[in-house]
Amino acid sequence: MKKNRVLDCSIKFFCSSWRGIGVDRHLIQKAISAALDCNGSYINEKLALAVVLADDKFVQDHNKRFRSRDKPTNVLAFRQIRLSRNRSLISPKSEPIELGDVIIAYETVIRESKESSIPVKQHVSHLIIHGVLHLLGHDHQNEKDTKIMQQTEIDALELIGCPNPYLNEIDVTRIEAYE
Repeated sequence: MKKNRVLDCSIKFFCSSWRGIGVDRHLIQKAISAALDCNGSYINEKLALAVVLADDKFVQDHNKRFRSRDKPTNVLAFRQIRLSRNRSLISPKSEPIELGDVIIAYETVIRESKESSIPVKQHVSHLIIHGVLHLLGHDHQNEKDTKIMQQTEIDALELIGCPNPYLNEIDVTRIEAYE
Protein backbone atom coordinates (compact mmCIF):
# COMPACT_ATOMS: atom_id res chain seq x y z
CA MET A 1 0.00 0.00 0.00
CA LYS A 2 1.30 3.44 -0.87
CA LYS A 3 2.02 5.88 1.95
CA ASN A 4 -0.63 8.27 3.23
CA ARG A 5 -3.58 6.14 2.13
CA VAL A 6 -5.98 4.98 4.80
CA LEU A 7 -8.08 2.04 3.69
CA ASP A 8 -11.13 0.97 5.64
CA CYS A 9 -12.21 -2.38 4.23
CA SER A 10 -15.31 -4.07 5.54
CA ILE A 11 -15.49 -7.78 4.76
CA LYS A 12 -18.89 -9.45 4.95
CA PHE A 13 -19.37 -13.21 4.76
CA PHE A 14 -22.81 -13.97 3.32
CA CYS A 15 -21.78 -17.55 2.57
CA SER A 16 -20.02 -19.73 5.15
CA SER A 17 -18.26 -21.77 2.43
CA TRP A 18 -15.76 -18.91 2.05
CA ARG A 19 -14.34 -19.57 5.52
CA GLY A 20 -11.28 -21.78 5.69
CA ILE A 21 -10.18 -21.58 2.03
CA GLY A 22 -7.54 -18.90 2.56
CA VAL A 23 -9.55 -15.89 1.45
CA ASP A 24 -8.87 -13.62 4.39
CA ARG A 25 -8.49 -9.94 5.27
CA HIS A 26 -4.80 -9.90 4.29
CA LEU A 27 -5.43 -11.32 0.79
CA ILE A 28 -8.37 -8.96 0.22
CA GLN A 29 -6.56 -5.83 1.40
CA LYS A 30 -3.48 -6.73 -0.61
CA ALA A 31 -5.57 -7.03 -3.80
CA ILE A 32 -7.43 -3.78 -3.10
CA SER A 33 -4.18 -1.90 -2.45
CA ALA A 34 -2.65 -3.25 -5.68
CA ALA A 35 -5.67 -2.06 -7.67
CA LEU A 36 -5.47 1.38 -6.08
CA ASP A 37 -1.71 1.59 -6.61
CA CYS A 38 -2.00 0.70 -10.31
CA ASN A 39 -4.84 3.12 -10.82
CA GLY A 40 -2.36 5.92 -10.20
CA SER A 41 -4.36 8.10 -7.88
CA TYR A 42 -6.05 8.32 -4.50
CA ILE A 43 -2.70 8.13 -2.72
CA ASN A 44 -3.51 10.69 -0.04
CA GLU A 45 -7.14 9.75 0.40
CA LYS A 46 -8.99 8.00 3.18
CA LEU A 47 -10.97 5.35 1.33
CA ALA A 48 -13.57 2.83 2.39
CA LEU A 49 -15.20 -0.07 0.61
CA ALA A 50 -16.90 -3.35 1.36
CA VAL A 51 -16.10 -6.78 0.01
CA VAL A 52 -19.02 -9.18 0.21
CA LEU A 53 -18.21 -12.88 -0.03
CA ALA A 54 -21.52 -14.35 -1.11
CA ASP A 55 -22.98 -17.33 -2.92
CA ASP A 56 -24.34 -17.59 -6.45
CA LYS A 57 -27.94 -17.06 -5.32
CA PHE A 58 -27.09 -13.76 -3.61
CA VAL A 59 -25.16 -12.57 -6.66
CA GLN A 60 -27.85 -13.73 -9.08
CA ASP A 61 -30.50 -11.84 -7.07
CA HIS A 62 -28.41 -8.65 -7.18
CA ASN A 63 -27.53 -9.15 -10.85
CA LYS A 64 -31.22 -9.53 -11.71
CA ARG A 65 -32.37 -6.63 -9.53
CA PHE A 66 -29.74 -4.08 -10.51
CA ARG A 67 -28.54 -5.21 -13.96
CA SER A 68 -31.60 -7.09 -15.32
CA ARG A 69 -29.51 -10.23 -15.81
CA ASP A 70 -31.08 -13.28 -14.20
CA LYS A 71 -27.92 -15.31 -13.69
CA PRO A 72 -24.98 -15.40 -11.32
CA THR A 73 -21.64 -13.88 -12.27
CA ASN A 74 -18.25 -14.06 -10.61
CA VAL A 75 -18.06 -10.44 -9.40
CA LEU A 76 -20.34 -7.42 -9.14
CA ALA A 77 -19.24 -3.91 -8.25
CA PHE A 78 -21.57 -1.19 -7.02
CA ARG A 79 -20.03 2.28 -6.95
CA GLN A 80 -21.19 4.66 -4.22
CA ILE A 81 -19.20 7.68 -5.36
CA ARG A 82 -19.47 9.94 -8.36
CA LEU A 83 -16.55 10.23 -10.73
CA SER A 84 -15.65 13.04 -13.07
CA ARG A 85 -14.94 12.37 -16.76
CA ASN A 86 -11.28 11.70 -15.98
CA ARG A 87 -12.25 9.30 -13.19
CA SER A 88 -11.33 11.64 -10.36
CA LEU A 89 -13.44 11.49 -7.23
CA ILE A 90 -16.37 13.81 -6.77
CA SER A 91 -17.30 13.55 -3.13
CA PRO A 92 -18.18 15.65 -0.16
CA LYS A 93 -15.42 16.63 2.27
CA SER A 94 -16.50 13.91 4.70
CA GLU A 95 -13.99 11.19 5.48
CA PRO A 96 -13.52 8.47 4.43
CA ILE A 97 -14.56 8.41 0.80
CA GLU A 98 -16.93 5.47 0.30
CA LEU A 99 -15.97 3.77 -2.98
CA GLY A 100 -18.67 1.10 -2.96
CA ASP A 101 -19.12 -2.67 -2.73
CA VAL A 102 -17.46 -5.59 -4.48
CA ILE A 103 -19.50 -8.81 -4.32
CA ILE A 104 -18.00 -12.18 -5.22
CA ALA A 105 -19.92 -15.43 -5.85
CA TYR A 106 -18.50 -18.54 -4.20
CA GLU A 107 -19.76 -21.33 -6.48
CA THR A 108 -18.87 -19.44 -9.66
CA VAL A 109 -15.37 -18.67 -8.37
CA ILE A 110 -14.76 -22.30 -7.39
CA ARG A 111 -16.05 -23.57 -10.75
CA GLU A 112 -13.99 -21.06 -12.77
CA SER A 113 -10.87 -21.83 -10.73
CA LYS A 114 -11.24 -25.55 -11.42
CA GLU A 115 -12.03 -25.06 -15.13
CA SER A 116 -9.00 -22.79 -15.60
CA SER A 117 -6.67 -24.65 -13.21
CA ILE A 118 -6.12 -21.40 -11.29
CA PRO A 119 -5.69 -21.40 -7.51
CA VAL A 120 -8.81 -20.02 -5.80
CA LYS A 121 -6.89 -17.33 -3.89
CA GLN A 122 -5.30 -16.11 -7.14
CA HIS A 123 -8.66 -15.98 -8.91
CA VAL A 124 -10.27 -14.14 -5.98
CA SER A 125 -7.40 -11.63 -5.98
CA HIS A 126 -8.02 -11.00 -9.68
CA LEU A 127 -11.76 -10.56 -9.15
CA ILE A 128 -11.25 -8.14 -6.26
CA ILE A 129 -8.86 -6.09 -8.40
CA HIS A 130 -11.37 -6.20 -11.28
CA GLY A 131 -14.19 -5.07 -8.97
CA VAL A 132 -12.18 -2.26 -7.40
CA LEU A 133 -11.20 -0.98 -10.85
CA HIS A 134 -14.91 -0.86 -11.73
CA LEU A 135 -15.48 1.22 -8.58
CA LEU A 136 -12.75 3.56 -9.81
CA GLY A 137 -14.42 4.02 -13.20
CA HIS A 138 -12.77 1.39 -15.38
CA ASP A 139 -14.98 -0.57 -17.74
CA HIS A 140 -14.84 -3.06 -20.58
CA GLN A 141 -17.65 -1.91 -22.85
CA ASN A 142 -15.38 -1.46 -25.87
CA GLU A 143 -12.01 -2.78 -27.04
CA LYS A 144 -10.03 0.30 -26.03
CA ASP A 145 -11.42 0.35 -22.48
CA THR A 146 -11.06 -3.42 -22.18
CA LYS A 147 -7.35 -3.24 -23.05
CA ILE A 148 -6.78 -0.44 -20.53
CA MET A 149 -8.63 -2.28 -17.78
CA GLN A 150 -6.93 -5.60 -18.49
CA GLN A 151 -3.47 -4.00 -18.49
CA THR A 152 -4.23 -2.33 -15.16
CA GLU A 153 -5.36 -5.71 -13.78
CA ILE A 154 -2.17 -7.35 -15.09
CA ASP A 155 -0.04 -4.65 -13.44
CA ALA A 156 -1.91 -4.96 -10.13
CA LEU A 157 -1.67 -8.75 -10.14
CA GLU A 158 2.07 -8.50 -10.82
CA LEU A 159 2.43 -6.29 -7.71
CA ILE A 160 1.07 -9.12 -5.57
CA GLY A 161 2.94 -11.90 -7.35
CA CYS A 162 0.13 -13.31 -9.48
CA PRO A 163 0.58 -14.21 -13.16
CA ASN A 164 -1.19 -12.58 -16.08
CA PRO A 165 -4.64 -14.20 -16.38
CA TYR A 166 -5.00 -12.97 -19.98
CA LEU A 167 -1.75 -14.38 -21.31
CA ASN A 168 -3.52 -16.65 -23.77
CA GLU A 169 -6.25 -14.14 -24.61
CA ILE A 170 -4.48 -10.87 -25.44
CA ASP A 171 -1.09 -9.86 -26.74
CA VAL A 172 0.11 -7.63 -23.89
CA THR A 173 3.07 -6.43 -25.93
CA ARG A 174 0.65 -4.66 -28.27
CA ILE A 175 -1.37 -2.86 -25.60
CA GLU A 176 -0.97 0.86 -25.94
CA ALA A 177 -1.56 3.46 -23.27
CA TYR A 178 -4.61 5.56 -24.05
CA GLU A 179 -5.27 8.96 -22.57
